[in-house]
Amino acid sequence: MNSATARPELITRALLVEKLSIAWMVVEAAVGLASGIAGHSLSLVVFGLNSVLELFAGGAVYVQLRRESPEEASPHSEERQRKALWAVGLTLWLLCLYVIVNALLALLHHRAPEKTLAGLAVALAALIITPLLASAKLRLGREIPNRALVADAKETIACGWLSIVVVFGVGLNASLGWWWADSAAALAMTPFLVREGRDAIRSARGR
Repeated sequence: MNSATARPELITRALLVEKLSIAWMVVEAAVGLASGIAGHSLSLVVFGLNSVLELFAGGAVYVQLRRESPEEASPHSEERQRKALWAVGLTLWLLCLYVIVNALLALLHHRAPEKTLAGLAVALAALIITPLLASAKLRLGREIPNRALVADAKETIACGWLSIVVVFGVGLNASLGWWWADSAAALAMTPFLVREGRDAIRSARGR
């Protein structure tokens, strides 16, 4: 496949992957937030909120890709990518702040979450789905190339790591009654959020 035809096909594939990612983020956000709020599980609420933020960031990347020229990068492509990267980075840092405040409050007041099978199920499903989405985004982002899509791929990778933390936190509380495991799991998510937010903003600044 020559370069003249490669770029349109790559952008078409990237748009399809973003559509699939957005659809899955809707599921994650809905189930994560609903089960987290109902069961008073901070890690699930954070998981759901992260999905909302990733939905927002993915939407920004999708719009940016839709405006890309099929043949070559437009003069405004770089600026649109920078804006999408800022959206990814800032939303991750806002989520990190939310996690720290609410996890510390939960530990301070000994708030114990309830068992939630739906939340555990969506987190387990995310262990399989998010690596596939992230791998496709990362490959396409490098081939187009598109830095915003690469940054979105890294956020999807972070979502996969978060799902592992959620499974441990919710699972330990459900099986052993460790009420603090949920808040501890939420706090364990913060390094991922900080790092990915920092990387996205550095990329937006051209570093």
